[in-house]
Amino acid sequence: VYPNPATNLVTIKIPEDLGPVSLRLLSADGRLVQSRAGGRGDQSITLDDLPTGVYTVVVTNDRSLIGRRRLVVK
Repeated sequence: VYPNPATNLVTIKIPEDLGPVSLRLLSADGRLVQSRAGGRGDQSITLDDLPTGVYTVVVTNDRSLIGRRRLVVK
């Protein structure tokens, strides 16, 4: 996940061989803020409408959890 901290856009590096993935962006209290399904390879998330804070990016595919990373939005 880069850049981190981020202000308006963040990119999540995802290997192509994982196939289609789902992204979820969760607030510090666990609420779903954004989600996206079916993307392949690197993904970008726009952060313009999000308040400053700490979020969690969760990446899964149809088989398992791929990764979970903390994201700081300035």
